[in-house]
Amino acid sequence: MLFAKFVPGFGSVATALAGAIKLRYWTFVLFDAVGAALWVGVGVGLGFLFRDAISDVMAKLASLGKYGVMLVIAGFVVWIVVKWCRRYLFIKQLRMDRVSVDELKQMLSEKKVQALVDVRSALTQAATGRIPGALTIDMHMIDAAFKGVPADGEVILYCACPNEATAVKVAQRLRKVGYTRIRPLLGGIDAWIEAGHEVEH
Repeated sequence: MLFAKFVPGFGSVATALAGAIKLRYWTFVLFDAVGAALWVGVGVGLGFLFRDAISDVMAKLASLGKYGVMLVIAGFVVWIVVKWCRRYLFIKQLRMDRVSVDELKQMLSEKKVQALVDVRSALTQAATGRIPGALTIDMHMIDAAFKGVPADGEVILYCACPNEATAVKVAQRLRKVGYTRIRPLLGGIDAWIEAGHEVEH
């Protein structure tokens, strides 16, 4: 709990574990507060230690005048472009890797899928049903939901939105925490139902 905030994605896991071991409410609040204070304190401490270096950089940029401003803007634009390109390439790769309904049916029968995940809301799932065996996850508790699933395991995601948009969003989150074999279901739950396969409620 004390250092959960220092590890990307581990905060939600720590919260889930606290609930699983029935940690007392006030104990949880205490550790969470101390952890938050440490996280903020480290940031403030680093800023204090490197304040002279930061001041030097700001002074140098100020001395450059408009060129300094242009340099900062250019750096920001490059950062945005790099982030966008990475996201674009990831989404393009996901669309190339999409699994068809027939492929999924065969993979399930051969038990080659480590996690089949319905990323739609609980209300939507209740109304239309979900593929048998599919996990229902909370977007804020993804790490905890995938506990026990190997990082190189086959993960299939599906939704009911154009271009599997929600599935792509969840796939990005899973990739950040180490999962490498993530594939959206082509056509989502609608394609599964249209193919005549059963659903469960």
